[in-house]
Amino acid sequence: MNIMSDLAKTRRKNTLALLADKHMTKKMLAEGIDVSPPLISAYLGKNPHKAMGDNLAAKICKFLGVTLRELDTDQDFIDSIIRDSAPIFGDSAIKTEDKYVLVPLFKNVKASCGNGYLNDDNQEVEMIPFDGKKLSSRNISKKNVQVIFTDGDSMLPIIPHGAQVFLDRTRNTVQRDGLIYVICLGELVLVKYLFRLPNHGLRVVSANSNKDLYPDIILSKEEIESDTFHITGQVFHVDYELPF
Repeated sequence: MNIMSDLAKTRRKNTLALLADKHMTKKMLAEGIDVSPPLISAYLGKNPHKAMGDNLAAKICKFLGVTLRELDTDQDFIDSIIRDSAPIFGDSAIKTEDKYVLVPLFKNVKASCGNGYLNDDNQEVEMIPFDGKKLSSRNISKKNVQVIFTDGDSMLPIIPHGAQVFLDRTRNTVQRDGLIYVICLGELVLVKYLFRLPNHGLRVVSANSNKDLYPDIILSKEEIESDTFHITGQVFHVDYELPF
């Protein structure tokens, strides 16, 4: 029994989708990249028994006019994670006076939900109340909580502009795909979904489906390990006021 890797499955799925979009057949693809139709069927047929390697993937990308990065991206998986993410919006932070704790809000630091926000070095901090039970239930210490504002629309409909995002500063490694983090990229502060890549890189993803305005950011292993990148913390709660 042949077991295909996740990458090979993604390449097969994306190739078939691209052929359908371009109204092309597998035979046309075979002729276009100068291989036999039976060989293409071995990779793309109903019961494939070959896993697409980098050389064949590169030929297909060139013929179909896409990048290898596009062919290797499982967009359905990313969309499902974003769509099915557990709600992080809570009730009002203050329940009763004996249940809340004070956590720091950095008033002039904004985590951009757009293309990045250059922050002022002068920090203005205000202590604001938050429901202590929400911290204890998730094993988060109040000393590790930081609150900042969002700026922009790239995380709509999950996080609106001007929301307060609460992050746990101890959770600064990606343990599971599709969680929301605040990251520093150069001198920019961003709030985004993070997805791990096979080469130990990261895909930085906006919730907003308009990829022309908010394209994914691909970070290599070298870029992640450089001084210009840092995961500040994982977002565990969002508060915002509804318009009226």
